Parts: sequence; structure tokens; C-alpha cells
Amino acid sequence: MSIARYKRKIRNGIGYIRSRISRQSLIDAVSLHTDVDGEYILGHWHDSNNFGDASSPVCIELLSGKKVINANMVINFTDRPIYSVVGSVLQWARFKRTHIWGSGFLQGGQGFRTAPERIHAVRGPLSREVCLRQGVACPPIYGDPAVFVFKAITGIKRTEEFKLGVIPHYVDAPDPRIDRLRRIDSVLVIDVMRPIAEVVSAVSRCRAVVSSSLHGLILADCLSIPSRWIKLSTPATRDGFKFLDYFKSIGRNEDRPLELTDSTDVRRLLSEVRGHRMNLDLDLLLEACPFRHDSITGVDSVPVLAVQHI
Repeated sequence: MSIARYKRKIRNGIGYIRSRISRQSLIDAVSLHTDVDGEYILGHWHDSNNFGDASSPVCIELLSGKKVINANMVINFTDRPIYSVVGSVLQWARFKRTHIWGSGFLQGGQGFRTAPERIHAVRGPLSREVCLRQGVACPPIYGDPAVFVFKAITGIKRTEEFKLGVIPHYVDAPDPRIDRLRRIDSVLVIDVMRPIAEVVSAVSRCRAVVSSSLHGLILADCLSIPSRWIKLSTPATRDGFKFLDYFKSIGRNEDRPLELTDSTDVRRLLSEVRGHRMNLDLDLLLEACPFRHDSITGVDSVPVLAVQHI
């Protein structure tokens, strides 16, 4: 092992320990392990302000009616099940009691650190293939559960005042090509690090969307807004696995991104967008949810989310 890699492991280890001895983690641990009424539930997600990642705890609370605690931030003394719901996080899952419902892998060559206790659904068929190659049973039930959050938000109107919405992945946000588009009056550049409701509201103001953020495309599909996958950087796109995984789950016919260049103009971008029907059985996905409250019997019975609450 190289010295640099050894130092990185030490830093990661220190960060891991600190996350579990913070004031909030201690409060969460006490709440979790003194919970005799079943008011709390454990989830596994990437703790980030990115609206896609942030939809994971919102989704768990929306469908369970319980307060969710990030399993990465506490020690699971009572050996509770841990639910992995939204995001490209399965390559990081390390808990034996993990239950997967809707999350997926980031790249095609990845796999589990620790085999999960059970898989109820995954984001798409490519993630399922990875599971099966590792000998982990996985039903052919697909979907990104962030759609339940996006569809549950109320109080936002479609205005379509901008010809084009541009949703860069957060690593692409400082790119000069994005700054160039930002200066065009008919274009709205949308910050994925804003609260979920703000992002949904911003996208609702656009007639069409181009995005290097996966959840930007998922949101556009939820709102029936024509869209196109774009590429600005390799860190955001990787090998394209997570995008293709989602596309295959809904029958979206798109196999490569449009590379955004210095000369790509709004007319070209608008010529590339297409409407995509979300061919996804949400009732089947919801039925497979292992923490769903008994009162939720189908998509129509999912509680609504007022804008001011997220």
C-alpha cells in the first residue's frame, strides 16, 4: 500500500469516528436505542445537500411515517434493518442488515463490500445484473424512489417562462460553458444544491431541460418535461452506468450524452430534447417497499408534501 493511500485510509477512519461522536450523532444514538414505540428508522444515504441525495431521507420519512436516522452517523447497537433507497450508493453499503429498495451502483465494474440482507428493488436492470453476478438474489422490480418525493410535492405551478433549463451536476456548476449559458435570458441554470422544493419549482419554470445530473433528468421525466442528457465532465458522467440503468428502467431510448462544447448554443440544445414517457410500474415498486406504512396502498395514497416542509 502506498503512503498516500495509507494516509487517505487514516483520514477516512478519523472522519468515520468523528461522525459517530458528534453531538447530533449522540442524540440520534440515544433516540434510536431508547425507541420503544417504533418512531425511528435507519437509512443509508450519501449525506449531501445535492437535491437527489437529499430526497432519500425525505422519501423514507414520507412512506414510513417515521423519523429517519442516517446509519452512517450512529452505531447500530440494536441490530436494526437499514434501508438503502435513493442514489448510486450500493458500492459503499457495508452493513449486513442492509435492505435495498431502489438504489443502484455508480459504475458498472463495482460490487458490494458486504452482501445485503435482502434486495426488494433496484434502480434499474443494470444494477440488477451486478447483483446477480455477485450471487445476490434480486427481483426484476425497478425504479428510483425519488419519484415519490417529486410527485408528492404540492403548491408548485408549471409556468414554462424559460425556453431551456440547464441542470449541471454540482461538479459541473463552475464550468465556463455553464456560465456562458447562464448569461442568456431565455435560459435558467438550476443549482442542484438548493432545497428539493426549490429545484422542483425551478424546473417547473422551463419548457425543456438538459442535465448532467441524473436526478435532474428523473425530475424532468416526472414533470413530463422534454429533456436531454448532457456531458461536461468525466467525474459527473463516469462510465454512464447510472444514467443507462435509469433509462432502461423506464424504457428511455438514449444511450449516450450530448457533449457540451464551447460552441453549443441554445438552438442546438433545444433540437436535441425529447419527451420521455416514464414506463414504470410505481404501484409495483411501492408494493415492494419494506417500510411502507399500512395506510399507503398505492401511489394515490402517498401523502403530499407542502413546499415549505422540504
